[in-house]
Amino acid sequence: MSVQTVYFNNPNAITKLQGQVGNIDNQVTTDKIVVVSMSGTNSIFEKNTCRTIEVLDSIIMSTGSSITSNSDILIVEGSISSNSFTGSNIYTNRIFANEMTGGVINQIKTYTNSSDLYSQSVDKVVCITIRTQSGSYYVGSGFFVTGPNMSNYGYILTASHVIGDTDISGIPICNNIWINTSYPTNQIYQINGTTNIVMGYDKISDVSLMRISGTGFNKVFDYKDSRNDLKIGDTINTIGYPGGVDNQSISRGIVRDNKSQLEGGVMESIVTDISIYGGNSGGPLIADNGKVVGIVSYGYTNKEEINGGVASYLFKPIVDYYLSQYSTGTVSYPKGYLGIRYDSVSLPTAVIFGINKVEGYYVISLDGTISPSKFNVNDIITEVNGVRVGVLNNQYPLFTEIQLRPPGTTINVKYRPNGSWNTELTKNVTLSTFNPNNDYLFSDYRREAIKITK
Repeated sequence: MSVQTVYFNNPNAITKLQGQVGNIDNQVTTDKIVVVSMSGTNSIFEKNTCRTIEVLDSIIMSTGSSITSNSDILIVEGSISSNSFTGSNIYTNRIFANEMTGGVINQIKTYTNSSDLYSQSVDKVVCITIRTQSGSYYVGSGFFVTGPNMSNYGYILTASHVIGDTDISGIPICNNIWINTSYPTNQIYQINGTTNIVMGYDKISDVSLMRISGTGFNKVFDYKDSRNDLKIGDTINTIGYPGGVDNQSISRGIVRDNKSQLEGGVMESIVTDISIYGGNSGGPLIADNGKVVGIVSYGYTNKEEINGGVASYLFKPIVDYYLSQYSTGTVSYPKGYLGIRYDSVSLPTAVIFGINKVEGYYVISLDGTISPSKFNVNDIITEVNGVRVGVLNNQYPLFTEIQLRPPGTTINVKYRPNGSWNTELTKNVTLSTFNPNNDYLFSDYRREAIKITK
């Protein structure tokens, strides 16, 4: 039986819970607890007013996204069958939602072992194979997510580099893509441009969405906010096809960084100590509550192994755009552009520039097609629309703050001008249309599926 730990804001709520099921400071831990949202004295489990966080044996943890003022939190010993309660002991000492700060449970952290997570996730992962123009075969991974009209379609999220044809300059979408599902049946679907399609493709953020025609694709991953709901040190998992032949194996590790932007133009990403191999690309990075926080995108080995994937804070808006804007053809996300190449300010950079803080991104070069230029070489950008940017704590990737805003958007930027680096100025800047010809190279970070030799 897995153990659930529930954290509450309000001390009164904690005291009541401790008196019934536990006695641990500021938390309640038990292996037989059900927390549900109720209205009045009705004993029906109201699925429409709360979210099921986890179902493990007789454990159900639920919390409303905002529990209403007339709701109760009941502690129930036993199990839930269908939508009704069964069990030998229902505690009558209720804790009302308004006894908690804001009427909401602050956070729920779920601890599961790998076999629990694997069993609830494995059917949501698919294998993807492509044949390039030269006839070489590559294999990667993908996973099912929610989309419209799911009674007729399945939606598969993957990394763009998994389905790109590396034989052609610019790496466009490959013309030969096959998807192998394990659920609801073991079946191969070929992307044909008519019934099975690539809905969206973005090489820069490394996010692609495909749709296949069929029924029964109701096992999908939900999303977790990587920037706000994931912490460094949290456990993380990935399921995929390492080597292209190891069918849906699971690997487990921790989050090393939940909002990293590495040099070489890699996007906002989850960095992990999980061993990631060719074939894992495009697969899910999964938090312990079973929700996706990233898409496996790259691996790098120099003095240490650095592996990671596109963070959900970045890819979720892109996927939503694909789903809402698709009609025919393949949708591209409209990325904003500052017309600069940049790198993060590190401690050595700060020392060289003679500035008193390690923060922001400094301008390396300018896109000559953008005139007049919005910045000068060696300007340091420190804030976009109130969000501090940089690589340290409480600073966020400039990539996300710019690329998620469409061209034509006017943003408020704080920056330290070249030569006056200890002075911070403010100006409004209108974003240009992204120029892929002046993008970063992807450096040594490996973004490729695994090549299969026949």
